[in-house]
Amino acid sequence: MGNRKFRAIAKGNRDFTAGTSVFLERASRLERAWISDLRQCLVGGGSFDSGDFLDELPAARERAVERLMYSLYLEGIVESPGFEWHRRENLSELIRSSGAPGHPAALIAWVAAQSGLVSGEEWLAFSARVANHYINDALATGYRKSWSRNLKSAAAGRWQDSFLDYLAGLAESGEELLFQEQWAAIGHPFHPLAKAKVDLKPAEVLAYAPDFRSQVRLQWLALHKDRAQVELCEGIDDYPDWVSGLFPLLMHRWRTELSAQGCEPEAFVPLPAHPWQIANRIRERFSGLIANQSLVLLGNATSRYSPLMSFRTLSSASDPRQPDIKLPIDILLTSVHRTISPRTCQMSPRIGALLRKLFETVPALSAHLRLQPEICGVHYQAARGAEAEKQLAAVFRQPLAAVRRPGECFVPCAALLAEAPFGGKPLIVELIERCCGAVSREGVRRFFADYLRRLLPGLLRLYLVYGIALEAHHQNTVLVLDRGHRINGFLLRDLGGIRLHWPSVKSAGLFLQLHDDRLTVCDDREPVRHKFVAALLFFHIGQLVAHLQRTTGTPSELLWRELLIALKWCLDELKPEVPSELWAEERRELLEKDWQAKALMRMNLDSGLADPYISVRNPLRDLG
Repeated sequence: MGNRKFRAIAKGNRDFTAGTSVFLERASRLERAWISDLRQCLVGGGSFDSGDFLDELPAARERAVERLMYSLYLEGIVESPGFEWHRRENLSELIRSSGAPGHPAALIAWVAAQSGLVSGEEWLAFSARVANHYINDALATGYRKSWSRNLKSAAAGRWQDSFLDYLAGLAESGEELLFQEQWAAIGHPFHPLAKAKVDLKPAEVLAYAPDFRSQVRLQWLALHKDRAQVELCEGIDDYPDWVSGLFPLLMHRWRTELSAQGCEPEAFVPLPAHPWQIANRIRERFSGLIANQSLVLLGNATSRYSPLMSFRTLSSASDPRQPDIKLPIDILLTSVHRTISPRTCQMSPRIGALLRKLFETVPALSAHLRLQPEICGVHYQAARGAEAEKQLAAVFRQPLAAVRRPGECFVPCAALLAEAPFGGKPLIVELIERCCGAVSREGVRRFFADYLRRLLPGLLRLYLVYGIALEAHHQNTVLVLDRGHRINGFLLRDLGGIRLHWPSVKSAGLFLQLHDDRLTVCDDREPVRHKFVAALLFFHIGQLVAHLQRTTGTPSELLWRELLIALKWCLDELKPEVPSELWAEERRELLEKDWQAKALMRMNLDSGLADPYISVRNPLRDLG
């Protein structure tokens, strides 16, 4: 499908015109319904009103078109001879010259008329999800502008010239990471459904999404021990005792209320649950368990938590010494319903324990990398079938305070892609100024080289020597800054997306008890490499290159050359520790052969594609 066809069909194809009207009308109905619902839930005033949302809606549609076109080009659904994924600077011009429809629904209608990828009904359903995305994008962007005005006012006279100094002030009380998790919750940089929350009403989005500084009152349920499966890391001997030590007042209320309902507290385990999940899934799906008191809903045992970028992972709103909690929320966020499998509950603490021991014994891993591992998982154990088990579960992650050192400031790498609320410059630009003196071409190069020197060696060692690929994209990786705002290293978290090459793990003498669902482990090296390349090289580093090019004007080729230098150096350092044939093969895969990227649009169109990858051009291939 070449660019000429966009213009030809848009001008004269009657079938295209008729089909487009259906797609546009569906999107228009969704917009009208959202506007009506939003106005109702905002009755009573506040710092945000529906006017902010309406002002942002046209720009959100334009951003949705750009996301769609990027995915269509990247995944080969639409041909474009001039498209190069690693040179994002020419994307806007390609879209303008393509003649593509300027409304997301019209664009999808055109693709549906030409592509046999899925049925017309499936394209129409996809278009509705895209509409949900850009509506939520407009809502979040409008709120962020209102929030920004308030931040500027609060910072006047103290931090108005430096967002970095403002974050350092928050770091003194350990609040800077949670602030950025919510401020920078802008979503995946090119996912066509980055902000989609298909199952939520406007009031629920405002109440539960991180974009709106929400705090969620988690309710602690009581699940009978006979129905509970608990996985603990080393150092935690008894789950109820551990929870009681973390939340003594809460657990006192939990026991008191449980006893008042005629239940013996010692026969149950505490299980946190999201209020949306309770109201929309648990009450109905577990009505039998509730009726026979195998599951007891308690009203007074609650704790305040704030959603992080991932929406279903929450952090204590009052005490950074408490563990983060990941909960199932069975709504369609981006590509999938966000439940938690028994495999995740059991394997996450086991993998965390494995990596902690590895980092303790291999100084080269812990030189610039740290872990914030999962330490406990608990889920409902069904008599048969695992679907219900995914709805009632929790995974606990080590608290941030346990890995923080004095004077440090944490910045989620995703926040580097977000606009700063004040100071007049993106956060990454201010970081470059602090670290390198000026945002010159040389200054940007030095900053990027320093970033790579701390990020790549440990992750490449994990992959090449031990066969372990972490899903080290921006949301799972946190930049650690010292008192002088220089890069100290990186914090790695959310180990659920890890892939392990089982023969390499065993040959390294590492022990890991496996779950029957072996999705985490692979006997073939290729899927592990795909995870490493797609998450780290294509996504994390690739999007950082694009952002630096866009915000500083630095040629992307200069930055890709720095990556080539860094990878070659890492590979040479690891050569004595890797079998020669494997080292040579992996060097070719990383430096010369095509890379892999997740086919996000295809994955959304075809639910049978669980983890689809496509080949993309390796930007290092022709750099020498």
